[in-house]
Amino acid sequence: MPVISLQEISKRYGGVQALDRVDFDLDQGEVHALVGENGAGKSTLVRVLGGAARPDAGRISVGGRPVELRTPADAYTRGIATIYQDPQLISAQSVAANILLGRPPLRRVFGLSIVDRLARRRRAGEILARLQVELDPDRPIRSLTVAEKQIVEIAKALATEARVLVMDEPTASLVPREIEALFGLIRKLRDEGVAVVFVSHKVDEVLALADRVTVLRDGRVVGAEPVRALTAGRLIRLIVGRELQEVYPRVECAPGGERLAVDALRLREGQPALRFSLRQGEVVALTGLLGAGCSEVLKALYGARQVPERRLRLGGEPVEIRAPHEALERGMGYVPEDRKEEGIIPTLSVQENIALACLGKVTRFGFLSRQRMARLAAGFVRVLGVKTPSLTTPVGHLSGGNQQKVLMARMLATDASLLALDEPTHGIDVGTKAEIHRLVGRFVQQGGSVLVASSELPEVLGAADRVLVMRQGILAGELQSRATSQEAILRCAAGLGTDRPA
Repeated sequence: MPVISLQEISKRYGGVQALDRVDFDLDQGEVHALVGENGAGKSTLVRVLGGAARPDAGRISVGGRPVELRTPADAYTRGIATIYQDPQLISAQSVAANILLGRPPLRRVFGLSIVDRLARRRRAGEILARLQVELDPDRPIRSLTVAEKQIVEIAKALATEARVLVMDEPTASLVPREIEALFGLIRKLRDEGVAVVFVSHKVDEVLALADRVTVLRDGRVVGAEPVRALTAGRLIRLIVGRELQEVYPRVECAPGGERLAVDALRLREGQPALRFSLRQGEVVALTGLLGAGCSEVLKALYGARQVPERRLRLGGEPVEIRAPHEALERGMGYVPEDRKEEGIIPTLSVQENIALACLGKVTRFGFLSRQRMARLAAGFVRVLGVKTPSLTTPVGHLSGGNQQKVLMARMLATDASLLALDEPTHGIDVGTKAEIHRLVGRFVQQGGSVLVASSELPEVLGAADRVLVMRQGILAGELQSRATSQEAILRCAAGLGTDRPA
């Protein structure tokens, strides 16, 4: 008997059918992966499982008994805990306080009930010991890494005696070493009989960890199979609904003259300055271990981060870029890593978000022209394949992949000749990832230049012409993508060897 059974679940948001008669079963002691393109319905199904969204139709059973999950509290009382991509923790509180949040052990003092801190610490330590992890229960959450916060979320779920863990993109912000540790933890819980719903965009992770896979496409189940019956190619076909020839389509383009010369970029006082260049028709990747400084480089070049030293030349001419608007004026566009916090304005429409960086194109006599804005946005929506009910739909209603396309459209609408892309395919499904790289390829073929920061080494090797390896804010090495490997990049990033040509 399944631990949880969802039958013919449907959910609509306005004009969008997010889920359409979805069936989903979860067995005790299994890892069941939930995959699909952005907008396929995964997040909605996670919200239904966690009690954060009520279905319009369908039935839910827990342990064979019909239930209604009206709120997250309903899910918790039935042993279902959801761990979201962004940890839901209180930064100022300790690990122990977060693990036992809402259920602390109490003691009586002068007739009053107060939190028994020693008992709370002891209980939190027992849960962490069960997970076989070393984490001080007294440490404040703000001092933890993303991976350690994930562990606290899991411990918090186990403190409620949860028998079902719903994990939404848990590896999105983790490095390979942390991912392996998390997988070991999930396998241990599975062996103890805990059922895990594992949501991921990464095909290799799904095949390595899951026992069973359910594939959603356009709100419907298009496949539900044991992992042993799947290959990577077949799983990708189920996800995207077509044969995907290349995730990183290589564009043959002879680089032209120098577009950007970084004569000196010093991220912090006392550090050596970075020096590198970018040519017309070239893709250069910045990569490194977590905290290496790749994102900081892009922000500094775009004027979004103040640094001790920044000497640049664009097209051979010295330039000063102290703010983003100065970068835009000189033909440089920037797509941030955190599209929700730094990119989109969720309450504004698709067309308004696209036009934000080039208002001069959509105004007439100083007044905004809705007609011009719609015409501008419609062209990019068509060319980039943005899936949206209409141009006036709030961009916050779109999937992550389509939001990313809107940000790309915003920068392309400025007629930028250089794009700085920070983790452009982070949290995006394999089909949309290929579409983003095809867009980059077309941009480069038309003479554009791209500087991309990425922690995904297959992307670095597949999409870039050259690779700049960062380590602790300095340039550790430069490699030709066709003449190197993931192992060589990791060695360079770890300080075990450089490969920078003279």
